[in-house]
Amino acid sequence: MLLFEVNSKLLGALASSISEVSFVTNMTKIPTLPKPVIGFMNYHGEIATLVDLGEFLFKEQSKGNIAILTKYNGDLLGFLVDTVYKVLHVGRDEFVKTSVKLPEEIKKYAIGEIIYEQNVVPILDFREIISDISKKRGA
Repeated sequence: MLLFEVNSKLLGALASSISEVSFVTNMTKIPTLPKPVIGFMNYHGEIATLVDLGEFLFKEQSKGNIAILTKYNGDLLGFLVDTVYKVLHVGRDEFVKTSVKLPEEIKKYAIGEIIYEQNVVPILDFREIISDISKKRGA
């Protein structure tokens, strides 16, 4: 489980859905792209499409320069986040169903929750987010 922050909100993702985490040092911004897609980066010779996770979930740009990279249908995508905290080993008994208290913008993409240092942390499904972005763009 990878814990990270976007717009002052602590979130998580399954480590199995993540290829790598990288600082974004060579982003090409394309202002004409529909939000939340913000541009591209060259990652070891491969082009990664960058999605601002703050813009997507909260309609507010992320403040960081860290990309959580994932593969989807052969394409490399990076989710821009503010901070990456740590990788945790989470047992099945620590993973719970998504609570009704989660905001709707997160609940739709959460596959469950964990409790970390007395915080409820929604665990996001990056595939569901990518699928939703693709549908909205007509891809």
